[in-house]
Amino acid sequence: MNRGMVNVLCSLFFIAGCSNDNNVQSHNNNVGEVVNKHNDIQNLEALDTFIKRAKIKKEDTVNYIEYGIEGQRGVTTLTSKEDNIHVSSSVDKKFIEEYSCKDIAIDIENGSDNYVLKQCTGDFEGTRDIPLLTVSK
Repeated sequence: MNRGMVNVLCSLFFIAGCSNDNNVQSHNNNVGEVVNKHNDIQNLEALDTFIKRAKIKKEDTVNYIEYGIEGQRGVTTLTSKEDNIHVSSSVDKKFIEEYSCKDIAIDIENGSDNYVLKQCTGDFEGTRDIPLLTVSK
């Protein structure tokens, strides 16, 4: 009986070792989403985590999804790589624009947290700061 139990345990360890761990893969490929439906903001923590990771130059991606008055779905994808934050925007899956920024910060003004992309360059003249989101407290 001991020999049979050892064979069963060895078989289980072998199967477990050969299996594909989908939880690890999905976590590594998981893109955070912050959703803003007419100032009802969900999952703001994903943007805060993105900012922390960008500050220490870790690669990360977050989607900021915003809905217009007539239901249009705007998606701004932020991707941090080394010293840059790449920004790409679309509305209803139609490309709008893309640009690069040096930083993203939270500026506190009049009791609100203003998420601002800093020192951005793109298909516009010069360098500018671009507001992303304002959260009233």
